Amino acid sequence: MAFLTIHTADGADTADRRAARYYGPRMVNASSDYQSLLARSGFHDIRAYDLTTEFLRISLAWERARERHADALIAALGEARVREMRSDSRLNIEGIRRGLLRRSLFVATR
Repeated sequence: MAFLTIHTADGADTADRRAARYYGPRMVNASSDYQSLLARSGFHDIRAYDLTTEFLRISLAWERARERHADALIAALGEARVREMRSDSRLNIEGIRRGLLRRSLFVATR
């Protein structure tokens, strides 16, 4: 099995997990240890690859593109939706920069 996920940084305390939920995408899991979950589910040879640097680079590129194409996005999606997307994007970027959010690729076999 292989999957990508956005999650809190390893070792995050309660305050950091709460902050990660604020800064992260709505689906961010702020409490799970994916390696333990996979092991308990019968998977082994579990490997995690930190892709956070790429996550930040891509998030910044998306935000620049949304800014560059704001008029077309507003025409297609409406001003409220574009404003929400841009706000979410800026929060995600800030969460990554604060070290609260990580993007990881998990690979495991059964």
